[in-house]
Amino acid sequence: MLAGILVGLVEDTARLSTLGLLLPTFFQCLLIAVVCGCASVGVSSIGASRALTMSAWLLLFIVPQVVALVVEGISDWPWMRLLSLPALLEVTGDAFFQVDRTDDLSWQHAIPILFAAAGAGAAVAMQRLRRAEVVG
Repeated sequence: MLAGILVGLVEDTARLSTLGLLLPTFFQCLLIAVVCGCASVGVSSIGASRALTMSAWLLLFIVPQVVALVVEGISDWPWMRLLSLPALLEVTGDAFFQVDRTDDLSWQHAIPILFAAAGAGAAVAMQRLRRAEVVG
């Protein structure tokens, strides 16, 4: 339905380019939802303490991004961004939309790390459910 609305609202010359942006947008949104969702659920299942959960969430999402930006700003070395989930999602977004990057990071570096983070988050959450005997 959204595709039909977007195609119907644009001029005839821009219809193909509008349709060409829907698929990368869908895959980028799907990747963000899976990675951030699984990682957040995994972090939330670490412990019952809300403070521990918030601290772990900050350590997972915010601190690596800040450290990577500082290291990249000082030494022009972008490889520290491999530790940051938001930076890896940015790299994959650039690949989906075919944006040229100025650094050497590519989606081949980012996708395995993102899948590992999502898998680890799901595994931690499943382990917590098994310990609580919710899932057999």
